[in-house]
Amino acid sequence: MTKIFIDPSCKILCMHISTLKETSYDKANDCSMVEDEKNQVVNFDDYMQQNYSLLKTNDALFWTDSQYKSMMFVEFKNGDYKEKDLRLKCYDSIIMLSKILGLSINQLSGIISYTLVHNDPRNSIQKNIVDRSNITISSRMKHILPSFSEMVGSLLYNIEVLTSDEFELKYL
Repeated sequence: MTKIFIDPSCKILCMHISTLKETSYDKANDCSMVEDEKNQVVNFDDYMQQNYSLLKTNDALFWTDSQYKSMMFVEFKNGDYKEKDLRLKCYDSIIMLSKILGLSINQLSGIISYTLVHNDPRNSIQKNIVDRSNITISSRMKHILPSFSEMVGSLLYNIEVLTSDEFELKYL
């Protein structure tokens, strides 16, 4: 059962709906991180690029309940990333969503979560490095969480890091 919803009352965002496959598309590697074509999300990055091209924002936005009381930003990363870029995307996304929805940042902080969907090193050229260094996948994937910890409670309700497979199992 899907856990992805779009609030139809947010008309300005509803003009930027796309499938998860389209939203997670990585031009550099010519592939999508999530292959799902049934579930639609707000392509938040698309909306922002059309209206505020200088800001850095997260890729997707959706509601996680059918009453539209909980939301999630999703950032898809199929390769290297800089933690400071992810943090900047979160800040810019929250500020702009606050403006769009007419909610204070304090109001949003209790209802919006963030998920980083990152490629699994077991399925990439990094596999040999991970195997040789004996790093567990979970610690390698979740190293970003400590730098985001101060955002929980003040800007975000929750933060998680998932592989593409984990994201699909949890939300689709």
